[in-house]
Amino acid sequence: MGLQEISVEYVIAVSVRAGLGLLFGIMLGMAGLITAAIVAPGGLFAMPLWLLVTAIAIGCSISGTISYFKPETDWVTFGKTLAIVFAGAMIGAWIGVWWGEVFYPEGVRNERLVAYGDFRSPPNMARIMWSAIGSTATGGFYYAFRAWRFHEV
Repeated sequence: MGLQEISVEYVIAVSVRAGLGLLFGIMLGMAGLITAAIVAPGGLFAMPLWLLVTAIAIGCSISGTISYFKPETDWVTFGKTLAIVFAGAMIGAWIGVWWGEVFYPEGVRNERLVAYGDFRSPPNMARIMWSAIGSTATGGFYYAFRAWRFHEV
């Protein structure tokens, strides 16, 4: 299947799933942050940064996996999708950490590997946004590859 044989059906399927994945990724990333703040022993003020990033990535990877989920796929493909999406969410969340440090220095000045107090603070939103973008992008690339290679939509 060459580039000239890609139909509009594939493009629409990937685009709609990517839009929904990004939207729900932001919501579930916030849910992961709030859940980690409730479950963590010290709460949001004493949570280490790696735990914060992992909680955000878990929420966003759930969204990315659900948005590209197909009930008729086998468990091996589902596991690959989950692993790829989680890796993209983790990479995106760490990019969000660095993005937040560069563009919002007043929000992370006193952080020292501890999360900022408000989950709506600009550094935390940068982490959530980049994690949602990373999970949606990697899931979308894998879904587009499966659509191109195996004609799955």
